Order: sequence, then structure tokens, then C-alpha cells
Amino acid sequence: MLWKNSDPFGTVPSHTRADFAASVGRVMDEARAVLHRLERIETLEREGAPTRSVLAEVHALLAEAEAWVAVERDGTDLAEQALRRCRDTVATRGGDEQAAEAVPG
Repeated sequence: MLWKNSDPFGTVPSHTRADFAASVGRVMDEARAVLHRLERIETLEREGAPTRSVLAEVHALLAEAEAWVAVERDGTDLAEQALRRCRDTVATRGGDEQAAEAVPG
């Protein structure tokens, strides 16, 4: 055996490839969480859920979107600007409604 970590063909897996695959998987997980949360918010609105329930889901959406932007490497400038505006709005109006908890995940 030429190298300790080589495969039967004598090649050594690239550390970069392993990181890339893990990064893609994490980005996809974060993206799925955001899309799932958006679907949940749409369902709550369609069903006429109380405003505080929808707002709790929106707060959770912001946290999930921030996580998604944090792992996404390129093209997030517009998303970051939108998140900043949302955070600013929540900060200025945060005390208007009673707190409610979002459904996990």
C-alpha cells in the first residue's frame, strides 16, 4: 500500500472534496428548513391562525434564514440586506405583541 489513506487505485481522497460535500449538505439542510418554515407560515395564514402564532413562526424563520446565509458562500448580499431590515423591524416593534413559541423545525 502506497499511502495509508489511499483507496485500491492508490488515490488519496481530497480533504477539499470532503469539506465541499459536507458544506453542500449543510446548505441544503438550512435551505430546506427555511422552505419548510415558509410553508408552515403560509398554512397558518390560510387557516386564519392568530397573529401571534404567525409572528412566532416569522421569528423562527429569521433565525433559520440567518443560519442559511451563514453557511451559504456566494450570492447572499440581498438576503443579508433583507435579514437586516427584518431584524431592525423586529427590534423596533418587538414589544408590540405577546411572545409566542414557534413549532420546532
